[in-house]
Amino acid sequence: MKIKILLFISFFVTGFAISCNAQYEDTLIVAFWNLQNLFDTKDNPAKEDESFLPNGEMQWTEDRLDKKMFNLSRVIRMMNDGNGPDLLGVCEVENQAVLEEMVKKYLSDLDYKVAYLESPDNRG
Repeated sequence: MKIKILLFISFFVTGFAISCNAQYEDTLIVAFWNLQNLFDTKDNPAKEDESFLPNGEMQWTEDRLDKKMFNLSRVIRMMNDGNGPDLLGVCEVENQAVLEEMVKKYLSDLDYKVAYLESPDNRG
C-alpha cells in the first residue's frame, strides 16, 4: 500500500512540475518603463525641447543621446533572462524617430516593432 501511495505522489509531483514548466514557456513577459527624457538633439519648434539641444541647459549632444540609448538597451536586454520583454511599453520619449533609432541601433536582434502614440505633453 505504501508503495502505491508513493508512486501516486511521485507521478503527481512529476506531472505538476511538467505542467508548471509548460505554463512558463507560454508566459508573455510584459514590462513598462519610464525612459526619463529620451530626447533627440534636434529642435522641434512645436515642442518645448530647448533644454535637450546641444546648446541647451542639458547640453544634449549626439554622444550623450547615444550613451543613454546604449545604457537603456542594456537594461532592456537584461529583462526576461537576457531576452528582453516580449512586450515593452515606454514613456517620456520625445518622438517616434528617437525610439526607432534606439531599437534599430541597439535592439534590432530582438525583433521589436515600434507602435507610437503622441501625447499632449508640450515637451513631446
